[in-house]
Parts: sequence; C-alpha cells; structure tokens
Amino acid sequence: TLDRSSAASDVYKRQPMERFITRESMYSISMLGAMEAVKFGSTFIDDLYHFPESTARAAEELGLRGIIAQKIYDPDLQNLHDNDYSSVPGQAAQKLQANVDLYETFNGRGNGRIEIGFAPHATDTVPIALAKEIAATAGKYHAPVHTHVAQTPQEIAHDREAYGMTPVEYLFETGLAQQKLIAAHCVCVTENDVRLLAENKVHVAHCPEVFFKAGYFAPVDPVSYTHLRAHETK
Repeated sequence: TLDRSSAASDVYKRQPMERFITRESMYSISMLGAMEAVKFGSTFIDDLYHFPESTARAAEELGLRGIIAQKIYDPDLQNLHDNDYSSVPGQAAQKLQANVDLYETFNGRGNGRIEIGFAPHATDTVPIALAKEIAATAGKYHAPVHTHVAQTPQEIAHDREAYGMTPVEYLFETGLAQQKLIAAHCVCVTENDVRLLAENKVHVAHCPEVFFKAGYFAPVDPVSYTHLRAHETK
C-alpha cells in the first residue's frame, strides 16, 4: 500500500538544495531545460522558480515562447518537511516586488515571446491575504497566474486546518481563479474540486512524470470526463 504522506514529503525534502542555486547557475539550468524542451518538440515553457530573470534571458536567447514568474511564498521552504509554516518577515513582500520588477523588465521581450506572470508558490505556502494581494496585482497588469494546487496530502491537511477549505476552494476564495490561472498538479482533488475547476474553465497543468516517481498521479479520467482543460506537461 502506498504511503502518500511519505511520498509527498519527498517533495519538501528537496527544497534545501535550492539554497545552492545562483543567478549564474540558474541561467545554465534554464538553458539546459529549454534545450531539452526543444529536443522533445516543445517551443513553449511555463516556469516559476528562483532567479526567473535568468530563465527569461535563456528562453529569449533560444527563441522559445514562455510564461515566466517569480516564485512567491511566505514560510521558509526548507522547513516544510517538518511541517513548519512559520512566516519569514518581509520575505513575501520582497518576492512580490521582485515579480513586479520582472514584469516591468521582461514582459514582451523577444518580440512578444516572453510573457511574465505572477506565481504564488502553492496554496499552503501563500496565506489568504497574500494570495489576494497577488491576485489583485496580476489583475492590474493583466498577467497570467501560475500556482501549485492540491499537490500533496500535507498541503490538503494544512489548508483544511488553516483555512477550512480545500486547495481548489482556496483559489476561488482568494480570487486567483478569477485571473488567467494555470493550476499545476491538482493531484489530491475531490469530486467537488473537479466540478469547480471544470465549471470555471480553469487550466490544469498535470505533471505525470513527477508524480509517477512518487507513486501517484492526478485523476485524469474524471478530469477529462468533466471537460476540464487539462494540459499534460513533462
């Protein structure tokens, strides 16, 4: 029997490696990732991560199209494997401003191929007030939004305890669903969650390879049966 809690915790155990990423190394990583995308026939990327200006530069230089955003979050991600969601003072505001600066610098570059979005990291790492601020900012710039949704059992448990709702319900409470939203993963969803996503035509980016390694994946059949616009990404 699969222990989903154990499998999901591996997602958070990888976070400490991010501390070693630099602006220069992110450019190299982005170039390699972009070339791999082209190798397998994709000319479009949708990415949120650290040093997104490096990713935007790589995509522009290689001639790709892309939606690129700054990862915005409130806690220290390295502590999530201990279920510690303590806020880091000033961090979220700094990352939101970095996303605005990214938009003002890179949006429309590459003859319009580079589009800058806004990226609240995940429903459990972005408190409701912060998510509402991000939604309002994205609306101001008419920019797309990319966030991780219902990715792990830990996220589900956190959201039910902290907000009294599922991650998908959180999207509608915060206004993120009312933006040009791409909801990544949507693995741990209820029937009502699927209905909400389908009825509101929310785009879902399912990443089967990532979760196949963890031993579980999104309920693709129910999603497709309700005409949810699901997009498989590697």
